[in-house]
Amino acid sequence: MKNSNNIDDYNFTKKEIEILLFLSEGLTNSEIADKLCISPHTVEVHKSNLVNKLNFRHSSELYCWAASNKEKIKMVLKIEETSIYF
Repeated sequence: MKNSNNIDDYNFTKKEIEILLFLSEGLTNSEIADKLCISPHTVEVHKSNLVNKLNFRHSSELYCWAASNKEKIKMVLKIEETSIYF
């Protein structure tokens, strides 16, 4: 499923999607942890889960994938934020 064009196909959690957005912006684990009020270790665990879901071998692939899918990631987060009110 590594080549899917639909982010929903991966069944990412909301936290994983937030982390993907921050990765696409070039933030470090510590910076992401500060923004999400979680530990850097927890960020690393989420990144590991993302690497597995995307069938990547290295986290560097994750950064590239997040950067190239930044607009799709933003759209998914925007949809999730607005669905809270329905």
